[in-house]
Amino acid sequence: MLGTVTALLISFSPDAAPSPELGVQAVVELQLEGLRRNPTLPNDAGIRLAFRFASPANKAQTGPVERFIPMVKSPTYAPLLGFDDANVAVIGDAPEGAHVVVEVRRGDTTNMYLWVLSRQSNGAWMTDAVVPIEPEEAPPGTISA
Repeated sequence: MLGTVTALLISFSPDAAPSPELGVQAVVELQLEGLRRNPTLPNDAGIRLAFRFASPANKAQTGPVERFIPMVKSPTYAPLLGFDDANVAVIGDAPEGAHVVVEVRRGDTTNMYLWVLSRQSNGAWMTDAVVPIEPEEAPPGTISA
């Protein structure tokens, strides 16, 4: 069964770090809130927070953080920075891996992304990939009307 689309609910701290206590949705919401607030935070702190939650395999592909920051600011991922509203739908949650559809809106523009997460050996959920998707690629019921 598909997860329910919800508004962001997690408390935000720019110093948040991966922890076994954080569930899949909380990890995605923390990253999203950091990215949403990044334009108003010093030193790209929101992007740096998202990078802290990147899995070691993801960091090997996208890091170091000095390379990650311009990638997030590129046209593919820039809609994640300073967005107005977001919906999160956990569509697959297994003991070792999860998939989350994220819809972000800024003004009249909507962008969608698929977050792919894995549970690390310490029990913390971390992001393996964030892939832009088209609305027709999202499972039914995961985007708002």
